[in-house]
Amino acid sequence: MKRDDAFLLDILRFSERAIRAANGRRLEELQRDETLQSALVHPLIVIGEAVKGLSGELREDSDPVRADGWHARQAYPRLPSHRLGTGLESGN
Repeated sequence: MKRDDAFLLDILRFSERAIRAANGRRLEELQRDETLQSALVHPLIVIGEAVKGLSGELREDSDPVRADGWHARQAYPRLPSHRLGTGLESGN
């Protein structure tokens, strides 16, 4: 469980970073500001990796949407990195 504690702490810390970076920002700012994009994308990548590292025991004990929810959420961090941010810029 100590390993899970470390992953959970990473999830908390990087969630707070993303929230601070996005606080008060508008979509238009994100679309044109590459520094802001990086400030948001990096924490999401770290969070995704931390989630993948959580033990199966913790996931089963704490997942309220157990049926197929875990696999659906786990797929998001596997998006190709070249696609991150491009959907906003192209209007998709």
